[in-house]
Amino acid sequence: MAKNTMVYVFMAFLLSFTVFLSCTEEGADNFSEGTDMNAPGVVSMTDNPIPEPGTFPGLDAETERRIIQEYYDLLNNHNLSNNSSNPYFNPDYYVIDDFYIMYYYGTYNGAVAVMMGHKQAMYGMIITRVTVAGITFTYGDTNSISVWKEGLFYTLQSAYDFGLLTRDDLESISNWYPKGNN
Repeated sequence: MAKNTMVYVFMAFLLSFTVFLSCTEEGADNFSEGTDMNAPGVVSMTDNPIPEPGTFPGLDAETERRIIQEYYDLLNNHNLSNNSSNPYFNPDYYVIDDFYIMYYYGTYNGAVAVMMGHKQAMYGMIITRVTVAGITFTYGDTNSISVWKEGLFYTLQSAYDFGLLTRDDLESISNWYPKGNN
């Protein structure tokens, strides 16, 4: 049971990453090549500075760096295990310094709720609703909240299913979540 659930968790992250990277044309060296950056629904962090680790109250710089490193490693190791079959994840182009934590939603018994970002990411505006324990999270794009604990990443649902988050924790996260959450 737990093994199957971990496979689903991993597949959810791979799906998120594929959506994250599929905004480019095949073989393009740059996400913005051939993309109208002023088109409705295109959000990019290219021109915004990446926040320094340790800027979120309650999340120390060392933990933040570890989360970023392990997120990068997860994406990079998946690509390598597939014989570099993903042309959109080029370790020479996607350097760790371009990954960051966009939002921090708190730490709950060692489980850290965050929304990850990448400097070159473009997120399509697709309204998505995820309901966990009766609490609905509405996302205005393809990025979503992840939960990190001891080197593993989980969706909100899987973190709740594994007992890493309680319903009260989810309520707290929903209170931190930017406007648009129902």
